[in-house]
Amino acid sequence: EVPDGGSATLYPGSTPDPYVMSFVAGGSEQASQYGLECLGNVNSKPDHVIYLGEFSYLKMEVASQADTTLVVYGEPYDQWFCNDDSNGFTPLLEGDWAEGFYYVYVGSFNGKPSYDLNITEIP
Repeated sequence: EVPDGGSATLYPGSTPDPYVMSFVAGGSEQASQYGLECLGNVNSKPDHVIYLGEFSYLKMEVASQADTTLVVYGEPYDQWFCNDDSNGFTPLLEGDWAEGFYYVYVGSFNGKPSYDLNITEIP
């Protein structure tokens, strides 16, 4: 099933960089069900499904006028990764990423604000 926010396949050296996916944050589910550090409200299904090659460095960052959160299930790790306010009100996850599928949820505290998910290899 294609997620409402779209899907992508990215490998090191993919262009454009940053790769941008836009959608609306928030939903009816509590992100905290995925881990204590997971905040905000998210959709019941992922906003984006992204297949990544193996990256020694990659950053996913949410740009929005609203306070958003980032919740990612990394299938290669069988683990949830969450962030809120790493850079001001901007959530981001960065580092090395194993090859595989990543299920991305962008959360919000109020309503369904629009956002851009920026994915870049540039530190």
